[in-house]
Amino acid sequence: RLAKAARSVCTRLEHKYPGRVKVDACADLEIVAAPAHLEQALQNLITNALKYSPEHSPVEVRLESERLVVRDHGHGLPEAVRLRLG
Repeated sequence: RLAKAARSVCTRLEHKYPGRVKVDACADLEIVAAPAHLEQALQNLITNALKYSPEHSPVEVRLESERLVVRDHGHGLPEAVRLRLG
């Protein structure tokens, strides 16, 4: 279950980034994946959002009906990188 994995990762990150991770898991998704790999992917995604956004700004992790949203308040990718990624 994605909600359980997201909450677990956010709880662990709370120790390093106190008060910055906000979780809204009102929906849940069943994901077919090895639990450890799913948590590692989530941790990478959320940690990058925390690292590349202003120091005290929140990172929001939200589970919607069919998607996971990780929102930060960083500057975003430079245009050249966005174009390369498509």
